[in-house]
Amino acid sequence: MFLVLAESAGAQMFSYGGYDGPATQALSVATYLIDFRYDGDGDPSRRLDWDGTAYGVTFERRNLAVSIVFGSSESTTGAFTDNLRMVDAALSVWGDVVRSRGSTASVGLPIVIHSGFRSVDGDLVSDIDESFGYTVLGIGTGATFEAEASRSVLIQAHAWPAIAMAFRSFEGFAGSSTLIDGDLRVHFMNLFGRYGLSAAYGYRWQKWNTNETGLTANDDGELFDYKSNQHMLRLGLNW
Repeated sequence: MFLVLAESAGAQMFSYGGYDGPATQALSVATYLIDFRYDGDGDPSRRLDWDGTAYGVTFERRNLAVSIVFGSSESTTGAFTDNLRMVDAALSVWGDVVRSRGSTASVGLPIVIHSGFRSVDGDLVSDIDESFGYTVLGIGTGATFEAEASRSVLIQAHAWPAIAMAFRSFEGFAGSSTLIDGDLRVHFMNLFGRYGLSAAYGYRWQKWNTNETGLTANDDGELFDYKSNQHMLRLGLNW
């Protein structure tokens, strides 16, 4: 469903001007600098706080971004020191409902559908109920920007907040999540025939609230209330 949306997301409800830049896609290796910390009011005996680096791959095109990263980090809570493992995957698709176009640039107002999964566990986590494992599905809006700096340099950017439902692994609906996502991509095109190089930086702030959603409350209380700040550096090939 998401891929069908991505294919059709280039159609705008309203558009002005004539710019419609090249359809560039990029496959990149990624380094994520992640600060993931407990954000509840409780005092759990074991926390899955993470401050480290994860590595993975991303695929991006004008209205689609997909990523998966893996990492490990050491965490100390009280008398416990644990080796933590993280898996993070995300998919965002968007389409501009309003798009203003100039001769070499465009600015849009998108509708965004975001889905993500994050899992954090460790050597001392003996039960799945003690690990962090949440999938989120949400919607947001913000701004997109695209410009041709020259015939061979394309700049793309976006920024948006989103609100999502959070689903605990193997258990169902469990709370909510909010996030703010920003990204800047620079494509140097046709350096090697049809292929070029892409460099990108992204930032994402995200919070998981598993205590009270207004619709339901789960039995975990605030055990899995966490927030995350992550910086995303990417380098890859475009075509």
